[in-house]
Amino acid sequence: MYFWKDKQGNKLTIKQFFSKWKQGIENITPKQRLVSEVRGTLIMLVGYIFSFFAVIFMINKIGLLAYGLILIFFGMAFTTALKWIALKQQLKVFDDIEKQMEVKENGFR
Repeated sequence: MYFWKDKQGNKLTIKQFFSKWKQGIENITPKQRLVSEVRGTLIMLVGYIFSFFAVIFMINKIGLLAYGLILIFFGMAFTTALKWIALKQQLKVFDDIEKQMEVKENGFR
């Protein structure tokens, strides 16, 4: 039974799909991994910030528990923001290294 199509339009079974997916995951470059981490961390950060403000607006309904949740979400948002900044810096280093490699390959100094 066919469930998916690949980029060429060929129909794939579940087993073929997961085989191709596994090959793709095994061949991922460090930069591709880093880019996906940056995006995922940003999504988490937005979720923590949204949750932080949602708890603040619902403070009367939740009661005393809200103060603990505010602290938790604030701390998670803060540490996730620091992680996101660090990942962005690592990505910038990768980009700089790639530019230097291009310059050396082209013979420019």
